[in-house]
Formats: sequence, C-alpha cells, structure tokens
Amino acid sequence: MKGKPTILDELRRACVRYGLEPEVIGPANAETFTDKELMSGYLQLMRKWEPPSVYGCTQRHRDRARNLGQGVRRDETRSVQMKLLTAELLANLPPLYAQEKIPDPVVHAKFFTPDSNWTWYVTEGEADGDDFRFFGYVCGMEEEFGYFVLSDLESARGPMGLEIERDLHFEPGPFTQVLAAERRDHRG
Repeated sequence: MKGKPTILDELRRACVRYGLEPEVIGPANAETFTDKELMSGYLQLMRKWEPPSVYGCTQRHRDRARNLGQGVRRDETRSVQMKLLTAELLANLPPLYAQEKIPDPVVHAKFFTPDSNWTWYVTEGEADGDDFRFFGYVCGMEEEFGYFVLSDLESARGPMGLEIERDLHFEPGPFTQVLAAERRDHRG
C-alpha cells in the first residue's frame, strides 16, 4: 500500500494533466528537486491552472468571451449575418477564368475567420446554380489557389462560433502586393 503522495509525485501528475514535461517547470531532471518550498510553489501555481478544453482555452476564457457580448456571436446572439457578397463586389468581380492568364491577378475581396487563421482572397467568381462560386487564394492549413462557395462560407464557424466576415477595410489590388502587405501587417 502506498503512503501519502509526495510533492514530487503530485508535481509529476500535474505535469501529465497539463501536458507538460517536468523539465518545463523546473530543473532538467525532476529527480534533482530537493527544495520542497520551490516544488510546493510550482505545485500551487499549477493547481490554479484550469485543465485545457478541446480548443486549447479554458472554460473561464470561453465564459469571459461570451460575457463580452460581441466576443462570441452565435446565431442566437446575432440577428443579422454580415453580407459577404455585396452588390458592389458582385458588380466588380470578374467571372471565373477571366484572370487565368494574368500573372498577377487582382484580389477584389478578403474574407476571414476572426477566431482562427483562415483567410480567403477572392480574385474571381460567378453564380453556380443556387450558389455563388469564388476562386482565389486560400490561407488556412495550407496556402493555395482554389474554389470555394458562398454557402460554405456563410455556414462555417470558427472554434469560438464566430462567422466568416468580409474585411470592410480591404483595398483591391494585385495579388503580390496584397499578400505582401498582409504579411507585413501581421508580423509580430
């Protein structure tokens, strides 16, 4: 029968619970911990942490975002979804394949998820049955040119439930200039 767990045992369990290696919060070898006060201090800090959720943020963070009103905009809290395909965009957007031979096509709109890293740069588009098909550069898990449809954009939600939005301050321009400006603006 085991006795009362030692501080080192508790520290190891806490590291496993939070997905940390013991080295992350202490000396290179956890066995070298000899200062019980130091170990107790680390353990008390770790007990204050909340276990991570599916999306990597804690329930407290999600509740806080919900309480901010605009933080999480789900269908029940937002009465009108942003119009992604405006009359102005529709009038200025070239049909599919119109810029196919142009080496630096013009990007006419930018759609993005405010709660993740997905962005769609629209270069062309046209009606496709009851839907609207766009072509452009997609930055998500990979970066590539491809097709995407309006109904998918309107129904998609990010990890916090936020809808895809159209960048209201986006200025159309050649693809290379738009992408260079975006990368320059988002450098940390």
